[in-house]
Amino acid sequence: MLQTFLATEELNTLPSASDLDAFMPYLVTIGVAMGIVLVLVIVLNVIRAKRKAQGNFDHVTLLISLPKFKRAEDAAEGSTKEKVQEAIAAAENFFAAVGGGMKAQHGFGTWLSGRTDEMAFEIVAQKKTVSLYVTVPKPLKSFIEQQLSAAYHDAYFEEVEDYNIFSPTGVILGAYIDFKREPVFPIKSFRQHEKDTLNGLTNAISKIPDDEGAAFQFVVRSAPDAWRNQGIRIARNMQSGMSIEEAIKGKKSQGIAQLSGIQKKNEEPEKERKLSPLEDQTVKGLEEKASKAGMEVCVRLVVSGKDAHAAETTLASMMAAFAQFNIYEYGNSFVKAIPRSKNGLVQGFIRRTFDEGHRLILNAEEMATVWHLPTPWTETPNMHWLSARKAPAPPNVPGPHNGQIELGFNDYRGVRTPIWMKQADRQRHMYIMGKSGAGKSELIGSLAIQDIVAGRGVAVVDPHGDLIDRILANIPRERVDDVIYFCPADTDRPMGLNMLESKDPAMKDFAVQEMISIFYKLFPPEMIGPMFEHNMRNFMLTL
Repeated sequence: MLQTFLATEELNTLPSASDLDAFMPYLVTIGVAMGIVLVLVIVLNVIRAKRKAQGNFDHVTLLISLPKFKRAEDAAEGSTKEKVQEAIAAAENFFAAVGGGMKAQHGFGTWLSGRTDEMAFEIVAQKKTVSLYVTVPKPLKSFIEQQLSAAYHDAYFEEVEDYNIFSPTGVILGAYIDFKREPVFPIKSFRQHEKDTLNGLTNAISKIPDDEGAAFQFVVRSAPDAWRNQGIRIARNMQSGMSIEEAIKGKKSQGIAQLSGIQKKNEEPEKERKLSPLEDQTVKGLEEKASKAGMEVCVRLVVSGKDAHAAETTLASMMAAFAQFNIYEYGNSFVKAIPRSKNGLVQGFIRRTFDEGHRLILNAEEMATVWHLPTPWTETPNMHWLSARKAPAPPNVPGPHNGQIELGFNDYRGVRTPIWMKQADRQRHMYIMGKSGAGKSELIGSLAIQDIVAGRGVAVVDPHGDLIDRILANIPRERVDDVIYFCPADTDRPMGLNMLESKDPAMKDFAVQEMISIFYKLFPPEMIGPMFEHNMRNFMLTL
């Protein structure tokens, strides 16, 4: 009884002021440490937010096009599973270079401000056209163009301004795509499909109205090599007799008798579990996925519709397009993830930032399955195609010397080459063809201005007047006194033109004959007989 009373009294005793003074230094140290951690977290968030706010200022957007006529020629030969897979395999080679050739960034700077090697591969529908874009950091632009050129030799890359699928009065919806299982489990790749896998994605957004827009966005970066370890571990666990769920957890479940340690005398020990054919296929898929270059991927779906119903319908179609890649029981499958903050998703879409909370692992084969350039058998209406194939400048193109004149430039795969014309070639006829607005007058004006600036003599005949106005506006100050401007419509300053003027008697017959030839061009030949020509020649010689 006495011991219990004393213990109770001790528990109810409050700490004295001296005890608090003894603990005060520790409390202050803990408070300072917590304050420093809080400040570091705030600074870190500010640095990362600042980098995200920069968005695409350090990126370039490339529109990728393929010539349609070449695709039509290949499509005419007919499609087989082998041909479709061979066409898509070009994208696999490209992503193998991206995932294997670019090592994942790491270190203190990467932890502090985030990675800078993220790129976006997008399928976009706007203004009734489905296009493919690649947005990359400027330092990686040359590398990506080289790898795309190696995979698609007839592709054309055009640096464009960033697109905009949003409407001021539209309704915006979006979602992420996540995995149902661990990211090391494979999806159904293009090698297991009979048709082009791109059709399902592009057809889902190919018929949206002109005032709406939609986009599939895949933000990609190379993955650290350690991602393979989990897949290899699960494959080994399954080979040892575990089921899929047991292999994921890393331990085999036990029955009641095993847990209690009770075993009957005549009961045989549990036989080793054999894998079913589909489980064998799962093990093979895990090992094959781990054997190829891996990438961390963040998938976003964004829709801008005229109303909520239209946006929901398009988003549902885009989500359904991913069902073709699912392996439900013995592999992986895609599931949608609706974010709590729609603004955060839209800002991440515009800035092409990587969301760590929605990180997938896809190898080169799987990434080529969900994004690749159109094949000859991509049966999608309103697809953006290249109207004519682009070719590089010839290696022997003349340079800017000895009075050469610049015709324009050749832009091929990011290389801009000026095209010059030799003086000897200019002494022959040049015929410029093109419809209205194609730039015929602009070309003539550019050639004339170059000659004027170079000090050469120029004569320009313009029946409309717009070309002359442009040339007059570009006359250098030192050549103003050399200009002779003849305008027949200017009655205040008329300029006479004597068609029969000749400097010497030997030129008289030439001038008369030229006048007669003009009459033959102005009037039908049957209206001008031999007598008329004879009289006309004599009259003009007299004049």
